[in-house]
Amino acid sequence: MDAFFYNRYKFFTILYKLGKVDNFTQRKYWALNSILMGFYRKDYWLQIWKGMEGKVDEKRQLINAAFYYKKNIHNADFISKLQWESMKTTFRSSATNSYHEYGFGFDVDRFNHIINEAWLSGKFDAMENFPKDFSMDYFKTFVSDKINFSEFEKWADQFRKLYENLGCNTD
Repeated sequence: MDAFFYNRYKFFTILYKLGKVDNFTQRKYWALNSILMGFYRKDYWLQIWKGMEGKVDEKRQLINAAFYYKKNIHNADFISKLQWESMKTTFRSSATNSYHEYGFGFDVDRFNHIINEAWLSGKFDAMENFPKDFSMDYFKTFVSDKINFSEFEKWADQFRKLYENLGCNTD
């Protein structure tokens, strides 16, 4: 799995050239690593964070999740405590920019800092537009003079599409 996700020994490249994988193949593993960690079973959560050594490494999480899935494939409830979605998340930001750079002039860490400071000072309403995602106009009031907003919009659209391609409803 390390060779596949980290392209060690050009493993992914070779599979790609043979037509066995494409640029969307790795995305299928994201279904095993939902954002809603609050509802993970503790044993699953501990397993996907195994070997992380204090750093967020989403590829390592995917590898750990894939091994856990293979070991527990016959247990329909191997990941979460609930059978249905009971929380909402935003598809306008990410906790990390490590794997979501997309080539736009947008820094998600800077964006998150601005929004976090607005929330901490009581200016940001975490329930704006709920149960739908935050409106872009709402974010614009906080960040338009601090970041390139059109680059943020392109980044957010690409980020949302990543999850839609996995079958998520991002409305």
